[in-house]
Amino acid sequence: MNGASIPAVPARTLSRNEEKLLRSLRLVKYRLEHQLFDAEGARVVEDLLLEGLNPALIAALPSWISQRTTLLKPFEKVLRTTDQAGLKRISSFQAPQAVVAAFPLFREIPSGHPLPDDLILVLDGIRDPGNMGTMIRSCDWFGIGQLVCTPDCVDLYNPKVVQASMGSLARVRVRYIDEQGMAGLFTGRVVCGAAMDGEMLYDADPGPAPVVVIGNEARGIREEMAARVDRWLAIPGQGDANSQTRAESLNAAVAASIMLAEFRRRQTNQGS
Repeated sequence: MNGASIPAVPARTLSRNEEKLLRSLRLVKYRLEHQLFDAEGARVVEDLLLEGLNPALIAALPSWISQRTTLLKPFEKVLRTTDQAGLKRISSFQAPQAVVAAFPLFREIPSGHPLPDDLILVLDGIRDPGNMGTMIRSCDWFGIGQLVCTPDCVDLYNPKVVQASMGSLARVRVRYIDEQGMAGLFTGRVVCGAAMDGEMLYDADPGPAPVVVIGNEARGIREEMAARVDRWLAIPGQGDANSQTRAESLNAAVAASIMLAEFRRRQTNQGS
């Protein structure tokens, strides 16, 4: 190791037990047991630190640490160095990045707590972690502070969800609510479901703060959730629906982003 790669912030070498802890966080069982989740990659870890999250452990290459002395100074006690082989052992991805960190799980919003009087996105059975993470980022982009998920959605702290959501994970509160908890939750709101055969999104007027429901990637919105939908909305494509050059459907995260963008645009225009 040359002198340029020695970190300016004091850091011990990652121990075998600490490696074991970080590896274990790939599984829901151990995330719940330790009340920690793992985040990987410079952008993700830095965003979470800048949002004020206090890490339980940071393992990184010395070169990465040496370039971020100001950011990492408050976390000397939990800062550890490792090498590429160590990162490969603790990484959830085929191509390990320069840093892996463990953060405490977020406090859950109390059951029955009212939803904000604003746009709300509801995910019904979303299983793809990339889609989930992307929709968390979309909520953050459009200023939506809470995201509602059915219990069978992918785990919020799945490493691929954390990776895809980036620092937005710290700014958007995600609530998992079962069928019983959904009862009465949307009282007084227009619930809009995404559907291929619904009325055109750009022609519909569901009011100032609708609830947008996005269904499972394969089966769409389940029957129980569909019973709560007031308006079915379709995102128009270009050209003949029967054309072989037209995609069969939009990705769930893309559909959610388009709908949120349209409703935010209307709110902005109505407020101007």
